[in-house]
Amino acid sequence: IVTMLFFSVSKTKLITYILPVYFFTSAILGFVWDKYIKGEFTKSINLSVYISSTIFLVCAIAAMFAKLYLPKQLYEDIYTAQAFCVLTIGIFAVSSIVFALKNKKVCLFASYVIFILVISAFGTRLFYNIDYKFGQNDLMEYAKWAKDNKQQVIVLNNGRKYSVYYYYGAKVYYISLDNEQDRINEGHRLFDRETVVIVRNKDLPELEKMYKIYTVKDGRKFSMVRFR
Repeated sequence: IVTMLFFSVSKTKLITYILPVYFFTSAILGFVWDKYIKGEFTKSINLSVYISSTIFLVCAIAAMFAKLYLPKQLYEDIYTAQAFCVLTIGIFAVSSIVFALKNKKVCLFASYVIFILVISAFGTRLFYNIDYKFGQNDLMEYAKWAKDNKQQVIVLNNGRKYSVYYYYGAKVYYISLDNEQDRINEGHRLFDRETVVIVRNKDLPELEKMYKIYTVKDGRKFSMVRFR
């Protein structure tokens, strides 16, 4: 749990950081479910089922009416996954509560397994495409544009963005203006005429107070700019 929490809140995330804990996690969960099916941990497992499934059911109902309260742009972004989420989460929530109430322990375990399989098999692509719309597609587009136009790329104040590196296919400079050494060693690169800088939109107002900036491409979460 500590490993998962620590690397989940880390700024830089790679699946390889937490892969080693899955073997031990699966062994622990297998032990608990085996004991549950044989008659132990009944109260604690059922209680967790009631709590989690109620939350899931509320989420499914909220997803049904998302159009009524979400901003138009946000709703259009997640619309492709709406039906899938409502059906999958709703069916799982209801079935798991019913199985727990009727003490159908094997069926309850099976419902969790099927839920995870369905999410993994059919939900991953949907959620991945939605994630694109919240900034990843901006980074991919900017990297490809810079590559096609033979521009050097700098990612400013955002750590390492591997999608930029992957789609650019050459050296990417990662500069932090909060780092004095970066400012001394790499700061001059910001003003190169053949350089574009990728920056978060929320950081632009502060940067514009200190520098003259020209926006090359404006995205949803990131923008590509030039420093004059």
